[in-house]
Amino acid sequence: MSVMPVGHPGPGSTIYDQAKWQELLAKPLCAEENCLSWAEVGPIVDGRERELGKPIRGHIWPGEYYEDAFPNSLQVYCFTCAFWHEKLENLDAGSVIVEQSKERPHGFEPVVTEPVTELVCYRFDPRLPVKTVHRSVLGYGGRYFKIKFTDGREVVTNDLWHGGSVPTWFRDRFQANAHFVEDQVIDRGELSNGN
Repeated sequence: MSVMPVGHPGPGSTIYDQAKWQELLAKPLCAEENCLSWAEVGPIVDGRERELGKPIRGHIWPGEYYEDAFPNSLQVYCFTCAFWHEKLENLDAGSVIVEQSKERPHGFEPVVTEPVTELVCYRFDPRLPVKTVHRSVLGYGGRYFKIKFTDGREVVTNDLWHGGSVPTWFRDRFQANAHFVEDQVIDRGELSNGN
C-alpha cells in the first residue's frame, strides 16, 4: 500500500501540510447526505488513521472560484456535489445521458481492473446541433455523433461535450436517456443546422 505525505487528503489534491489539512477539515460538511466525494482520502483524517478508500463525506471549501462557479443555493455542497446538483437543475433537450461500460482500476495497489457500467453525461446545443465554425472550437474536435433518445428523437451533432461520469451517490437521480448510434456513416453534405 502506498503511503501519502502526512496531511495529504488523497490523489489529485495539492494539500501537503498538516495546517492546510486541518483548515480544510474545519470547513462545514457537504449538505449532500450521501456524499462520497472524499472516498479516496487517507490516511490521516480528523487526527486518526483511516484506511485508504474509506468513504468520507466532502467538505465545503469556499474560495475565489467557488462563489463564481455556483449560485448561492448550491454553495452548501462540496464542489463535486454542487457540480452534479447543477447538472440536475439544468437537464434539457441537449442533455445526453448514456450507460457506458469501461474497465476501471480498482484500489491503489495492485491495479486490478473490473468492468463497470457508468452513467456518463454529455451536452450539445439543441438549438444548433451542427455548427459550421472551425472544428478546433467544437466538442470532440467536430466529430459527428448520431444520438437516439429514449423519447424517439434522433439528433446528429458535431459539437458534443463530455460532462463527466455520474458519481455513484447521484446515480439514482439520473436516468439514461439516449444511446449513440454506431457504425452509421453520416453524410455531412446532407446535414444542415437543425437536422
